[in-house]
Amino acid sequence: MRNPTHFLSALSLLAVTLGACSGATGTVKRKTPEAMADRCYATTRARAAAVADGSHQPFALLRSGDAAPVPWTEQQAAEHLLAAKPGAETWVIARGGSGKSKLAWSLDALTCGQRLTFRIDVGLDLRAKLELATASQPALARALLEQLGKRAGEDPAGQLRDELGDTPWLLLLDGTDELTQSERRRLTAELEWLEKAEFNQHIVRFERPGMVDVKPQRQPDLVLTLPDLTCAEADAVLARRFAEPTALAAARTWLTAHKLDRKRAGEACRYVHMSTHRDAEMLADLAEDARATAGDAAGLDDLPLDPVRSELYATWLAHRLHGITSTTDGALAWLDRIAAQGVIDKREPDLRLSVNRCEGVAAPGGGDAGGVCRRLMLSPVVRKGEASGTATLANRTLMDLLLARWLVHSQNDCALLTSATGEMASLEVAAMVASLPDGRRCLNPLVAAICSRGIPADDIVGFVDQAVPVVVRDPAFFAITLERAHGTCERGVFTGLQVK
Repeated sequence: MRNPTHFLSALSLLAVTLGACSGATGTVKRKTPEAMADRCYATTRARAAAVADGSHQPFALLRSGDAAPVPWTEQQAAEHLLAAKPGAETWVIARGGSGKSKLAWSLDALTCGQRLTFRIDVGLDLRAKLELATASQPALARALLEQLGKRAGEDPAGQLRDELGDTPWLLLLDGTDELTQSERRRLTAELEWLEKAEFNQHIVRFERPGMVDVKPQRQPDLVLTLPDLTCAEADAVLARRFAEPTALAAARTWLTAHKLDRKRAGEACRYVHMSTHRDAEMLADLAEDARATAGDAAGLDDLPLDPVRSELYATWLAHRLHGITSTTDGALAWLDRIAAQGVIDKREPDLRLSVNRCEGVAAPGGGDAGGVCRRLMLSPVVRKGEASGTATLANRTLMDLLLARWLVHSQNDCALLTSATGEMASLEVAAMVASLPDGRRCLNPLVAAICSRGIPADDIVGFVDQAVPVVVRDPAFFAITLERAHGTCERGVFTGLQVK
């Protein structure tokens, strides 16, 4: 087993060798900074151990634009990044909960030994720096220097150039979907600075469906997607969670009773409500909740028999807060009030949570705000934030739920709601909006807006299918929606909602 010193020596030797091989360009590689070598050593060891014990299941990606997509392995994706040209971008598109962060970690491990690789969790490593960034103090420069083990001075951009020289490097940007729109605009300005500075970087952005379709200033050279779970993959999650046959059978009976084992139309077997590992784990949690309280008059099997996406995640959240508030409506209304404390310029809520914001609203049931807020901060629905006393919701899908509720409550007009939803550039946010009763009344314009961005109907149907209850899909529903639909894409979406 090699130790960190040997690993550092190997990276340094590799840098010298690559520099010698790049004589045509005159580029001389620099010695890998010790902080980066140590991080690479730890990451590659951790990945190797995870592969060996089976806890890391390799990802299969698809290349966008292929008529008949051929899966790419993680290794092939890494080889592409190692050969990718500086100044360009690669985008990885996947739903929230598909494993983007784990894929970023894996690609980091597969590339860092051959090319200097920075992996930044934007929400944790960059958000606070974005708030303080100026033209002379770019947030990205400070974050990159931090990973290099250097303290930022008065000229972080100059420091960064001195540290990197002409060395080609990779920047893996993860967690951008957790930023508010104003924060995304700041990030865009940072990336424009990085591009103009010509630091020899190749950027890899991990984004959600919809982001790649908004025609950003710089188009990616390559788009890779993480496909949704197959039925077999979702079944494997359930089988792992319910190892005892009787428990698995009970969970499946519960899923069937709530129409949660409904499958999408199409050749490949995929469940409507288990698109990602997060979805499958969430449904397993709800099945466990129902089983654990069977026979309890105040039990936790309070899910509608034909639930949509917003109801599923709202119920999951409420069950995790059951000791604080006893109803789903009460839990959501309380979190809505907390989110409203952080609305930015009346345009969007900052969904970061803090004790101060929490204590600024009435506690559920008129309880002590301080005690209830401390319980919230320790609950499974939040995770620790970058600053002391702050937290965020446990995952982006829960953020989508509160964001969708805020959008629907703040925009009564369908045109305004459609415009505000479109600004989020996320099919998942649009689906969450459409899954709320007051959002679903605007279903036609929401679908029309998505279609207008050139997204194929087949790519939209899966999201809308999660938002519209089966029980409302009667002849009148299709007659009205198809009459209001304009164009092949819109009609294709509504036709695709017909349940066989």
